[in-house]
Amino acid sequence: MVKDITQKVHARIRDGFSAGVGWKGSLDEFLVMMKEDPGKYMRTSVQFVSDMVHFFGFDEINDCGEKIKHYRLFEDKLGVGEGVYGQDRMLMQLVSNMETIARGGGSERIFLLKGPVATAKTSIVRILIKGAEEYSKTPEGGVYTFNWVFPITKGRKKVGFNSKEHKDDTCYAHLKRSEALANIPCQMNDSPLLLYPRMQRKQILEEIINKSGKKVKIPAKILKSELCFNCQTIYNRLLEEYSGDLDKVFQHIQVERLGFSETCNLGCATIQPVKNTDGDSPVITMETESYHNVGDLLKGIELHKFSGKWVDANRGIIHYSDIFKRNGAYLQYLLSAVQEFIIDFNGVQGFVDVMILGTTNLEDYERMLKDSTNKGLMDRTRVVEVGYILQPSQEAKIYRRQFDECGYTEENEGSGKHIMPHVVDMMAMWNVMTRLKKPMPKNYAKLFDDTARAVITSMSPLVKAKLYDGIIHKRLSPEEKLMLVDSKVQRTIRNERTDEGMEGISPRTMQNVVADIISRKEAEEKKEGWVSSCLSFHRIKHALTDLISQKPRELASIEGEDKGYGRFENMIEMVEAEYQHIVASEIKRAFIGITPEKRKELIDRYLDNVEIFITKQGRTLPDIEFMEFIEKKSGMRPGEEARLFIGKKVGEIAKAVNEKGGSMIVGMEFVYDNLFSRLEDGLFDEKRQKLLLPNDKLYLAVKSFGTRQFDDLSYEVKDTIASMFWELVSRYGYCNSCAKNIVCEALEEEYLGFKVKA
Repeated sequence: MVKDITQKVHARIRDGFSAGVGWKGSLDEFLVMMKEDPGKYMRTSVQFVSDMVHFFGFDEINDCGEKIKHYRLFEDKLGVGEGVYGQDRMLMQLVSNMETIARGGGSERIFLLKGPVATAKTSIVRILIKGAEEYSKTPEGGVYTFNWVFPITKGRKKVGFNSKEHKDDTCYAHLKRSEALANIPCQMNDSPLLLYPRMQRKQILEEIINKSGKKVKIPAKILKSELCFNCQTIYNRLLEEYSGDLDKVFQHIQVERLGFSETCNLGCATIQPVKNTDGDSPVITMETESYHNVGDLLKGIELHKFSGKWVDANRGIIHYSDIFKRNGAYLQYLLSAVQEFIIDFNGVQGFVDVMILGTTNLEDYERMLKDSTNKGLMDRTRVVEVGYILQPSQEAKIYRRQFDECGYTEENEGSGKHIMPHVVDMMAMWNVMTRLKKPMPKNYAKLFDDTARAVITSMSPLVKAKLYDGIIHKRLSPEEKLMLVDSKVQRTIRNERTDEGMEGISPRTMQNVVADIISRKEAEEKKEGWVSSCLSFHRIKHALTDLISQKPRELASIEGEDKGYGRFENMIEMVEAEYQHIVASEIKRAFIGITPEKRKELIDRYLDNVEIFITKQGRTLPDIEFMEFIEKKSGMRPGEEARLFIGKKVGEIAKAVNEKGGSMIVGMEFVYDNLFSRLEDGLFDEKRQKLLLPNDKLYLAVKSFGTRQFDDLSYEVKDTIASMFWELVSRYGYCNSCAKNIVCEALEEEYLGFKVKA
């Protein structure tokens, strides 16, 4: 069985090798393939990376009233170790810049990712490099270079092969290693197309394109670049020996396909700021490496060994980590690589085709801008701002991954390291709130009326964070909800502040907080000899309060009305109130045995009856008793007035949503959530009264669950309490332990709207 599995894997690798990176052939065979898709074989490094991102696909998603692209590559399906979350807008801009250059819509550029620390800049580059490695091994991702092949012959005295064994039409591309005297690779991994003289190259490529029947633009790099020093030297010597016969020169060319690998120094490289590695080119002695076999054939010519990160990365990606930590002279050196595609290898120049990706923090970027000598470099730079995540659900993914690595989970599987529901979400919510900018009234003066401006400018950071997550806060008024469902309003709010997300608490700081929370919790439990308890919201709250008291530099920089919302302690209070409201709703629903689906079913049934009551149309009569029940439990005065009011509002909501192009599913339940939440309150109070469970008795009944005292309660009470806990565990993600704790806490802390004597 195991052998069958391994044999299948081996076969796939073998087949992929022969059809992919293992391909070798002559220059003519390469040109035949090229005729099928000229653009693929002429593409530059930037075109290659752009094609690679699209190869992995994308989805169109809605983000605050705008359709944007979510590129699947950055979900970390390639096993880099971390995905890039909540950066879809930025990544769309980066890919758009690539596409512009790839289409020939601008000169070559350095792609610069600029932003505060811990915004996934390096992760983005790592994923691009990993994507390039994987893509280069697919049928669509072919990148080709060439080798010089010299056969084993008799009587060789010079590069020209004048022995009787040499035929005019001999091609050495398919010689086995044992049949070749030497196989000299192009150290720069140049494209085989550079073998054609630059003056004739354009004509040859245009003819190939015309025969293909496709419209393809020849990249400037392909037209302007030249062979590396070594290949040009060998080329010239062969051309001389063969009296200008280019066909005979090309008999020595073996085209091969590259498979990128940063580990193997092929097509990808990273240059750290501590080491200015550009390139070197010491002279090769013919006694070393593969050259010793052809020393007499190449006698009299000087070759060099090209080395360094630029050599490693040629035809692919080079990443300059903290690019502006280098001195000005080095940055000017980079300028020539961008402008002329040329790098100086200690006195020997070479053409390069590399996508340059730089990363920098805000401080280094601002310092670089102040130096006027860097203006030329900045003119050749495409800056993409990488801010902090502004969507709580995406921010939460970072901390869930960290908790998971530490063995903590939100799954109530009894592992002893359980995280209570909503805890991670609330932590992420607070962190995002520290990064948001307060809407400025002057920015909306000419866009919306007074009512809309009032709604927008009075928006709390919690409401704004939820809006960025595609959620309109349930506890807003109906008028506010209808205003915020407008796509134009959402787009305007989202695009108001270009600097939003450039300040605030970084994920890295919060990851340190998470580590401290876990360490402190486990140390306390070990010291006291406790059984491991669930990680609660209170631990998060205390950790955030401690963080604020330490006055981190990140928070000090966002003070003032024109910057953020200020008062981060208030943000903790907002998040705590949100948490308590969510928990209270879950407890009430579990207690009365009503699911969200059941609630919707009740509301839909009520609205259907209201419509029949108003229009007097329908196959059946309206259920007056049911309508009165819903109206009474929802705090309305039962009767015709309430039904006419509801019917009118349903029509207004449908019309408003249709006119404003709402991007969310908006119905009566959504707009009037506060009203129908009172339905749950009414049912909750009714059931308590029916069971003779006033506030204090309810608390004692819950507290006694799992003890002998619980057995003394009536069957109806025991069944209700047990069913409530079962709902909290099975539907809402609590474990048996924290379900009891959260209900007791909710009763003690008045989450449920009444106080008990704890």
